[in-house]
Amino acid sequence: MPEHISLFCQTKSFVLCHQYVIGCEAISEAIELYHESLESDRRRKQHRVKEEVPVSIVRMDAAGKEQTPFSATTLDMSLGGIRIQTQEELLPDLKVYFVFNDEFSVPNWSGLGEVRWTRKVVENDVFESGMAIVDNVSCHAIGQHFGIPGFPQ
Repeated sequence: MPEHISLFCQTKSFVLCHQYVIGCEAISEAIELYHESLESDRRRKQHRVKEEVPVSIVRMDAAGKEQTPFSATTLDMSLGGIRIQTQEELLPDLKVYFVFNDEFSVPNWSGLGEVRWTRKVVENDVFESGMAIVDNVSCHAIGQHFGIPGFPQ
């Protein structure tokens, strides 16, 4: 390994390093799948992945105190946020704490979010809400869940 480092990693020949090439290819593929897609939707910063997963949501009051948790289901996720469906209406700018169960790929993953929008789905008598992720640990957990290179297990 020290020879490899001196021959490739610490020289201008690093682009010939097999590990560097593999890593660049994996990162390029991940960027194509999960990064901004200008052609499909100019409003989005990251690609959304549709996935229905049970999650518990806990509202935070103005003092930061947790209220009673309730059940929700994710509809899609990205590195920047989660769209959820609930029986409860969540108001924009509300801070929430979310918790996935131990069957999720990142067991018992929890994080902080902020509700950006909510709309009532009349035909199903439910609410859909867009929640921005506001902590880096949760962004990392989504990266792990999706298997994106650079987000190791």
